Amino acid sequence: MPASRKRDGSQDTSKMEDLYAEGCRRLAAMAAAGQKLNYTEVYNDLKKLPHGKHISYDTLRRRHLGQSHTYRGSHGHQQLLSDAQEQVLIDWINLFAECGDPVGRQEILVMAGKICGRQPSASWIPLFLRRHPDIKLSRPSGLDPKRAQAFNRPTGEIL
Repeated sequence: MPASRKRDGSQDTSKMEDLYAEGCRRLAAMAAAGQKLNYTEVYNDLKKLPHGKHISYDTLRRRHLGQSHTYRGSHGHQQLLSDAQEQVLIDWINLFAECGDPVGRQEILVMAGKICGRQPSASWIPLFLRRHPDIKLSRPSGLDPKRAQAFNRPTGEIL
């Protein structure tokens, strides 16, 4: 399996986007220096980098010319929550997680609906979690009986 592919077969887009951005920076530097734009040279340099073998010459050229954009940039208007709203939701999830009361899928759906004013579909959660891999949904485990026995009720301390 190539290093730049994820288990589900999709390419690691963040690394690819970084490479395209680097290519655009190099081309912009060439233009600023008054040099002739050499797409082939920049393309070949990027191909030598890790994850560079999946770079497309045409995509690099179109990105530099402003004829195409990243997927997120092109379809951002279709997203249920804006980036700022998603950050609020992430902060809310993290707050509850830090308090030891993790939230589940249903609570996230309800809160997302309150934030944006529309009810998200059931398929929204997996897409949200894919965009934010640092968020993990899990159920809290029960209290171990030995830990419960060691709890000193009058003082509220663990023995």
